[in-house]
Amino acid sequence: MSLITGAGSTLAISFASPATEDATGYAALTYTKIGNIEKIGPVGPQFAKVEFQPLDAPKQKLKGAADNGLLSPSLGHDSADAGQNILRTAGFDKTNKFYSMCMTLRRWSVGWRARRS
Repeated sequence: MSLITGAGSTLAISFASPATEDATGYAALTYTKIGNIEKIGPVGPQFAKVEFQPLDAPKQKLKGAADNGLLSPSLGHDSADAGQNILRTAGFDKTNKFYSMCMTLRRWSVGWRARRS
C-alpha cells in the first residue's frame, strides 16, 4: 500500500437512498458535490472495547460493536454551493431520513455510505 494525501478528494451528497445496499445501488444515485471541503475527517467504523476480568485469570479484551460515527467535514461556508445547501438541509432535517454520501479519493475507488440526518 502506498501513502497518498487527501488532495483531490471530493465529497458529494444525495437526497435519495439506494434501491439496494450495495455499490450498484449507490452508483445509481445522482450526487451533488459539496464545495470548499477542507477536511473530510475520520472515515470508517470505530469499535467498542469490551473487557472481561475473571477473578482467576488475566483481563480479556475483545472487539465490541461497531459505531459508524459521524461524518464531520470542515468546509468554507458558501451559501451559493448546492452541495453545502443539501448538507445544511440534512443537518436541520428532523425526520431521521437517510442521505447518501459519496467520497471519491484521488487514486482510490469511490466509497458510499447512507447517513441519517
